[in-house]
Amino acid sequence: MHIQFAYFESCMVVEYLIQEFGQDAIKNILHDLSAGLPINFALDRHTDGLQKLEHEFEKFAKQRAKQLAENADWEHHDLSAELNDDGNALEQWVAKHPKNLTGLKALAHKHLTDEEWKKAQPVLQKLIDLHPTDNSSSNPYEMLVKTHRELNQTEQERIVLERYSVIDADSVSVYLRLIEIAAEKEDWDAVLQNAQRVLAVNPLIIQAQRQLATASEKLKKNKTAINAYRALLVLDPNDPAETHYRLANLLHQRQDPTAKRHVLIALEEAPRFRKAHRLLLQIVQQQE
Repeated sequence: MHIQFAYFESCMVVEYLIQEFGQDAIKNILHDLSAGLPINFALDRHTDGLQKLEHEFEKFAKQRAKQLAENADWEHHDLSAELNDDGNALEQWVAKHPKNLTGLKALAHKHLTDEEWKKAQPVLQKLIDLHPTDNSSSNPYEMLVKTHRELNQTEQERIVLERYSVIDADSVSVYLRLIEIAAEKEDWDAVLQNAQRVLAVNPLIIQAQRQLATASEKLKKNKTAINAYRALLVLDPNDPAETHYRLANLLHQRQDPTAKRHVLIALEEAPRFRKAHRLLLQIVQQQE
């Protein structure tokens, strides 16, 4: 966590430098570093001086911290007694402290544990309103998504997932669920977009490569589909015959001679694959 915070702090420094001195300052600092100059010397040269930079950045960081969920009550409370109460003690406590994050999260978890999905939704929405950038492991977005899924509210679930994807661009599970929803509606543009999001995070996810290939094929983006099917084959898919066949079909449309090799591999995997037999016959007839 200390290392992660160090990276976060470094990111804030870059943001501050760009905000105050522009992108050229960053480029010049990087140029000095590439020439072997110490970081402190490079920063001193292209800002208003290292001492002033440190002082002004500290103010910038503290102001950013104050702006984080500034309307929320961050005070931590021991709510074990309220949680163990069989009545509505926790609900009463939250009613008296409507902006306290500890109480709201405890109440939300209680509703989820009791499978009271509708009761949990306004509490989770309140948490999101108070702290809209919360992407912690217990963030309210994922819990709210669960309530929508349990209530079969697919469109509301999609809206929450889309909102959360802006906050946490590395959340593969969010993108994969968005792909599922879009595929059910045959919204191939959305499937394509979210598959690309997944692969930008991790290019080795078979499901995303397959959906990228399928969506690209549906949208007549044959070059993208070909590359996706080739990548899928490298990842050893569960359906190699179908993958080789689809790749062969796309290559044949481009008059690529390697189409024959892929359709033969498809037939080697599944000798009774009729669509592959028909495609092989087409390829052979065109070559005669």
